[in-house]
Amino acid sequence: ARDHGFDRMVILGDLLTYGIDQDEVLDIVQDLAENCQAKVVLGNHDQLYLDLAKEQREYYARLPEWLRESIDRTYDRLDSVGFANRFPWIESIEQDSWLFSHANPWTYGNWRYLYTPEDAREAADSLRSRGLFAGVFGHTHRRHALSFDHVGSRLGDCVALGDDWTVETTSLQTLVVNPGSIGQPRHQDLRSTYLRIEQHGSQTMGSLIGVAYDVDSHLRALRSSHFTDQTCARLCRFFEPTS
Repeated sequence: ARDHGFDRMVILGDLLTYGIDQDEVLDIVQDLAENCQAKVVLGNHDQLYLDLAKEQREYYARLPEWLRESIDRTYDRLDSVGFANRFPWIESIEQDSWLFSHANPWTYGNWRYLYTPEDAREAADSLRSRGLFAGVFGHTHRRHALSFDHVGSRLGDCVALGDDWTVETTSLQTLVVNPGSIGQPRHQDLRSTYLRIEQHGSQTMGSLIGVAYDVDSHLRALRSSHFTDQTCARLCRFFEPTS
């Protein structure tokens, strides 16, 4: 993204848990926040570590054992005070009729996933009621760009825009977009992507851009770590296509 150039960057959160390169990840994000004024949004896996530092373990206790093992490894190696103060964390940001939030357009701490077109429709309706043109949300690790036309007082059908799209910002529609994921994509093709938005007059162009990610090296590092076999298998499975 830096090579391509940008005016503003938003990082949608969930920086840690599923990998083992936490120092490198945090250094990259800190560099972007300090030198590129990137905005860093809190995700549920960021809030998790802030809560653990305060001995608040309700969310942690509800998670499966293999995931808690990954969290424990991360937290044991994390400067929790430094993590809390490392970035100017924000819960969400509104910019030029766009909302950027980790999971959805609702109240912070509501980590409901937008998995289905029906979920996206509810999100679009919420955005429209607030006078917003579009929302960009992560959380599912699955990329999409969906458009809902306005039909009177309701939303019309859901239209998938694909990986490259152009829309009229002034038209009567609402967008719900997910940039995918860099470190752990769960889209069917397992491709790491980020979202680039360009505005030219009344037109907005979006591109879901592929990112080179050395999956084989990452898998080798996971397998040489000290996770139990169950946890290692679950972490590796996210990167390995299945039937």
